[in-house]
Amino acid sequence: VANVVENSHSLKPMLYKIAGTWGSHEGSLLLWVLILTLYGALIAGLGGNLPAALKAEALRLAVDEVKRTTNTAQYAELLAIAGDALKRDDAWVDAEDKKAVHKLERLENELNNHKTSLVKESIRMGHNDLGDFHSERGDFAAALKCYVRTRDYCTTSKHIIAMCLNVIRVSVRTCAASHPRRQHGPLHTRAATSRTARPP
Repeated sequence: VANVVENSHSLKPMLYKIAGTWGSHEGSLLLWVLILTLYGALIAGLGGNLPAALKAEALRLAVDEVKRTTNTAQYAELLAIAGDALKRDDAWVDAEDKKAVHKLERLENELNNHKTSLVKESIRMGHNDLGDFHSERGDFAAALKCYVRTRDYCTTSKHIIAMCLNVIRVSVRTCAASHPRRQHGPLHTRAATSRTARPP
């Protein structure tokens, strides 16, 4: 009861209620960071020693997950890692790329119209929509530029917080995307090499 009284309020937005409850526990954030660090180190250390069949299954699941998005660039990257183990879905790639071209053109036209009307909130939302589009497509550099451009059109503290969160989110994903890959070459090539390297 004391924790609720000190860190919550009936009129407080749900987001701040959750943040207040989580932040009121001493060391909770550090514990979460430690768990993520240990998990990441475990994957980095043991990822290269996984069986080829397990790697292939993980890649298949990753491809299935990416195909739920519009990020065809990441899809191509996963296929390059898999080699001949996975078949390229050209129909899906072409369809998503065509839809992306039309959507980008529509969003840019809408933003230009908002700039003509000189309505700050509409311009801010236009840049946000473009940032979301580029982020979904995996172009985090373009997404970052769009989110940063909303700064001049923020009129409330909520707008500023939303801009900062978007910038942080995209920056983290940019670092993750640019991190050096531990895998080198197609999956089937690595598996064949490991088999031939074994002593008789």
